[in-house]
Amino acid sequence: MEESPRIEKVEPPIGLAGGACAIGLVVVFAAVRFISLFIDIAWLTWLFATIIPISAAFVILQRSAWHQGLPTVTRILFMLLSACIIYAVVLAVLGFGMLGAAMFFGNGMVSS
Repeated sequence: MEESPRIEKVEPPIGLAGGACAIGLVVVFAAVRFISLFIDIAWLTWLFATIIPISAAFVILQRSAWHQGLPTVTRILFMLLSACIIYAVVLAVLGFGMLGAAMFFGNGMVSS
């Protein structure tokens, strides 16, 4: 009997990258927000809260076996685009989650 080569199906690590991006966003935003109380630079919070979670998602996607057959530059650009899309989705989900929690608990954050 002849053995046929096994073709392994590689699942994209989007869930792992999204989780890392969400945790990184919350942790970095809280830490930088605390530091920005002492240093009055408002854009610094958003800069770090954008770069670090996108970088975390990019590193996870880049280190995975997902799309290993692509040329290097194409793969890097694809992973960067994927990381930015993951960040946008995480930002939207967390934003709508906070809005929903504010409406549910009625802390006065959202006026009715």
